[in-house]
Amino acid sequence: MADVGAREHGEVERKRLSGRLEDVGWALLFLMSGAILAVPSIPNPWAAWFIGVGAILLGVNLVRYASGLRVHVLTSGCGAIAAAAGVGAYFGIDVPILALVLVLIGVVILAEPLVQRNAQSA
Repeated sequence: MADVGAREHGEVERKRLSGRLEDVGWALLFLMSGAILAVPSIPNPWAAWFIGVGAILLGVNLVRYASGLRVHVLTSGCGAIAAAAGVGAYFGIDVPILALVLVLIGVVILAEPLVQRNAQSA
């Protein structure tokens, strides 16, 4: 019985940590967006914004992974796409963001049932 209570307590703590990480991610996104808007001398604000969004999304998922929480594949993929788009914009390379996001969403939708089935059989 004590084991069940400890497991439930651990699950509650994991949910709290997950919620705090989401809050921190949103806060960083708003802070970064406001800072970019407030500094008009940034040479390429869209590139900076996309790189920042990518860093925030990937960073939050890295902390999730390091904390033993489930990594969100969709936000990790969007973070990688945003970072690539920002670097591309900085160097004048056109990155097809919409096409990449649509492909990513399709892959996640197709792969999720397979991953869940493998996790249940393990």
